Amino acid sequence: MSFDFKKEYKEFYMPKSVPSIVTVPKMNYIAVRGKGDPNDVNGEYKNSIGLLYGIAFTVKMSYKGDHKIDGYFDYVVPPLEGFWWQDGARYIDYAHKEDFNFISVIRLPDFVSKVDFDWAVREATKKKKQDFSRVEFLTYAEGVCVQCMHVGSYDDEPKTVALMHEHMKANGYESDITDKRLHHEIYLSDPRKCDINKLKTVVRHPIKKSERKQNNNMRELTAMKNIGTEMARKLRSVNINSAEDLTALGSKEAFSRLKTRYPDICLVFLYVLQGAIDNTDYNLLSKEIKADLKKFNDQFKK
Repeated sequence: MSFDFKKEYKEFYMPKSVPSIVTVPKMNYIAVRGKGDPNDVNGEYKNSIGLLYGIAFTVKMSYKGDHKIDGYFDYVVPPLEGFWWQDGARYIDYAHKEDFNFISVIRLPDFVSKVDFDWAVREATKKKKQDFSRVEFLTYAEGVCVQCMHVGSYDDEPKTVALMHEHMKANGYESDITDKRLHHEIYLSDPRKCDINKLKTVVRHPIKKSERKQNNNMRELTAMKNIGTEMARKLRSVNINSAEDLTALGSKEAFSRLKTRYPDICLVFLYVLQGAIDNTDYNLLSKEIKADLKKFNDQFKK
């Protein structure tokens, strides 16, 4: 079965329709930069999509040709994504799409190197007789973000963004949108085939700890369900010092840190961390969540 990023990394591609805080690791992308209204049929954005998929499928189908990529495995091409901004504006003004700047991207599997990417550009240029000079290999480390699944028209995203910012502030964070950290969207629906009211889009904003949130206002780890004194001690030893820290990192990243320092910890620790974040007894986690966490834990046995 083909590796599907959406299924294997649900925390990044399939969030709930309520806001959550997530730490997004460094990823490599096929990228095309441009400017203008994405709805312009002859605009740069429409052109960028064809360029992205031209390279994406050249990489995916490389195993059929002479160029062999070390570590290659079959996979589903990840969804289209976009980073958006407007000059001189901190947030997106949906009423002035003509002012949009964008970096349109598709994620690359980790086994694709810059050398492999450059080969794919040459190969696509030769076979498709098309100019792919605008396409670049982009490495981007997104870091701590607030995100939410938006369902509906793109023009209605401000309502979802408002909920995200409420959640952000309630958890001691503030927006960190800059010229380097951008408004991010992941498109899970094809607008040509999907009812506009059912479009699914992951909306993500970079955040940072609020300068107005003092440390003494942070919740103690032991205030969380399942977290006792010894567990709190272990968490603090890997620089997870508050309930907010644990929630922002997520159970998997926190467990990875703990596993590095305490190799003997077992799957139950991972359940405990997830239960603490979800404010539920770890024994009451759903079968689906436990299965996902067990799969994550199994990688440490290799």
